[in-house]
This record gives sequence, structure tokens and C-alpha cells, in this order.
Amino acid sequence: MTVLTCDQSTVRTDALKRAENVCAHEKAHFTTIRRRTLETLLHSPFALSAYGVQAQMKQDGVNLKAPTIYRALHFLTAMGFAHRIESLNAFIACTCGDHPGHLPGFSICRQCGLVTEMALSESLHRSLELSGHGFHVERTVFEIIGLCETCLQSEKE
Repeated sequence: MTVLTCDQSTVRTDALKRAENVCAHEKAHFTTIRRRTLETLLHSPFALSAYGVQAQMKQDGVNLKAPTIYRALHFLTAMGFAHRIESLNAFIACTCGDHPGHLPGFSICRQCGLVTEMALSESLHRSLELSGHGFHVERTVFEIIGLCETCLQSEKE
């Protein structure tokens, strides 16, 4: 399996501009709440639940109700600006950008909770296609749970 790792530091700085451009092109409203929600996700190396986003925003002086956060997260995931981490019931900002055949995968550290997005290769995406077996794939979730480099080193010590 080939995994293409994203350059996190460079891509994060472009995520807001990409969201602005896509929303302008699609005539979607990139409201202040949606922007702040995406900024909150971008500033966290960990996946955040809706309540985690709410708590972080409250620390930053923005007090929003949970349904408002859920609506913003729904918009961000529908537009491809964020991903839902199924096993954690939490969200992260998409840092791999928008490219054809984008099939995100996630490594999740079971000890510290660090979540890293990776773009899986086209060959892996094709190997997961099951439509020839009488099954139509609507959505694929690829989450790998293990230990990040830092936690692995601390376990060895």
C-alpha cells in the first residue's frame, strides 16, 4: 500500500484560503461561524468533538450552542474542508487539500490522541472498489489505530 503523507505545516496555512475560494466558486456561504469552526479544527492536532470545538471557541471568547457547532461541522464535512473521525466521533480539518480521487486515511494514536490525515493512493482506492461484487461503495472510512512516534519512544523507555 502506498501512502502519500501531506506536508501538514504548508497545507494548513492554505486551508482557509482554499475554503474561501471553493465557497466563492460554489456560491456557498462561508459564514463567520463556519470560518471560526474551521480555524478551531486547524489549530488542533487532535480530533475535536462538537463539544470540544465549543469549549475551545468559548476559551477564545466565542460562546455558541452545540446545534450551531454541529451545523457548521456538517457544512465543513459536506464541502470537504473537514473529516469526521468515526471511531472517535470527532472532527479534524482536511489538510491534504482537494485533489481528484481524494481518499483520506487517518492514523490515530491510542495513547495521546494525535490524529494525522494521509491521502491514500489511487491503487488502494481501486482495490477497495467492490461494485463488481454486487456492492456499490458510497463511503469509505480508513482509520489506523496505533502509537505515534513520540508515544512509541516513550513506551520503549
